[in-house]
Amino acid sequence: MRNLVVYGLGELGQLYGAAALRAGYRVTPITRHSDPHAVLGTLAPDVPILVAVAESALEEVLSVLGKARGDSAILLQNELFPSLWRRHDVTPTVLVPWLLKKRGTPLLVARPTPVFGAHAELVATLHRALELPFDVLPHEHALYQALVAKYAFILTINALGLLRDRTLGMWLQEDPERVSALSRETAQLGAVLCETEVDLALCERTVVEGMRALHTVAARGRSAESRVLRALEQGRRIGLALPELASTKPAPVPV
Repeated sequence: MRNLVVYGLGELGQLYGAAALRAGYRVTPITRHSDPHAVLGTLAPDVPILVAVAESALEEVLSVLGKARGDSAILLQNELFPSLWRRHDVTPTVLVPWLLKKRGTPLLVARPTPVFGAHAELVATLHRALELPFDVLPHEHALYQALVAKYAFILTINALGLLRDRTLGMWLQEDPERVSALSRETAQLGAVLCETEVDLALCERTVVEGMRALHTVAARGRSAESRVLRALEQGRRIGLALPELASTKPAPVPV
């Protein structure tokens, strides 16, 4: 029987784990209460590992996997750039999920999920089991374009949510100019963080397409403020002006 490790059992980890079971895989979970070294020690070194932990935990997980197992990793985090996996000397498979799954709510699909890497066919199998659209990318630069577009989407909608409590559809209808300006600006930052050049106009179209598909969803997420502040600090460090993004920064609370 084919094996898959699912490292992290949040909403997407559970979703893809169930898909793997449906596709005939033996699924081994690793949770925050597990000893990952002990679990991985029972499995062959080439078993694929779907890393579905939060962004804040990803660095630690890649350290656990190391070079020995890092190339078996499949990553799906939102704020994801090549510099992170290069620091750990690994070459992961990467999928860029355009899915919204929250506890107790139906799964929402914004657009096909791009995937690139050695385990792309496994990821395709999981999407077929879930009857979800996907797109196996032809080359690495297409992956970078996809990563920057998703980063621009997440950062844009979080920034909009800090300004006003509106749905994504309301923002598109009532202030498309701000949506456009933010998506361009955040894509510029994403390209620098990805250390590549991307099609900024395509990023903007992708952001709008995602917002249109998820038009009933509220813009602001739980990590919106911290994500915007982190992006502004990254822009400051690299000397990139981000006036539109800065205009969404919450004012300090008077002491």
